[in-house]
Amino acid sequence: LDQNKGFLRIMAAKDSLNRKQEEPAFVGQRQTAFRVSVRTAMQFAPGQDGEEAGLCVRANDDNHYEIGVERFQGVTRLFVRNSVKSQNYTVALAPVETDKLQLEISSTESQYQFAWSPDGKTWTTLAASPAADLSREKAGGFTGAVIGLYASANGKESQNFADFAWFEMLPGVVPEQVALSARPTPTPEPPADVWRVRAGGGYFVDHEGLAWSQDKGFEGGDTVGAGRP
Repeated sequence: LDQNKGFLRIMAAKDSLNRKQEEPAFVGQRQTAFRVSVRTAMQFAPGQDGEEAGLCVRANDDNHYEIGVERFQGVTRLFVRNSVKSQNYTVALAPVETDKLQLEISSTESQYQFAWSPDGKTWTTLAASPAADLSREKAGGFTGAVIGLYASANGKESQNFADFAWFEMLPGVVPEQVALSARPTPTPEPPADVWRVRAGGGYFVDHEGLAWSQDKGFEGGDTVGAGRP
């Protein structure tokens, strides 16, 4: 709170929002109403590919939605992303030419909607996604969704940060709904003669340098901890 007076500074942590047993830089508030709008004013200039910051509505590690600013292949852009059962979908992209902007996630019983504004007066809706995928019935758990602020370098070392001027949650205040956004078709796994399956656990790289993904795509139930690999 003292690095930039009047702002909450969140460092772009190496840990991401997606991987279990990591500690992302995320500050959130429990969502207590179906109909609510959440807004923030953010200053953020990503300095390398992979850095991002913004607003996130989060059920758990595997199921969450974000609207934010990222750098990808040297280009800074706005994005809306859905993570559902640990599968990531980019559902909207837009150019952005300012490092100061406002972000909004609004919610109804059926969907979350994502918008941004350069000045808090003119708002542009980027996407809408189904609320059901973050519900207890589909995502698991019992504590409900949390909406808040985050910054991440997604596995890279970084000294960058995002400054947030304020955060507000407005129960009962929602904009006019738009149609749900389509999700891209996931890229299929390549064919192989031999499949090795790791039963449980998060992402890791073994002693041969092979990357093993965390559990994904399961139906029902919930994840549990494993005592050893």
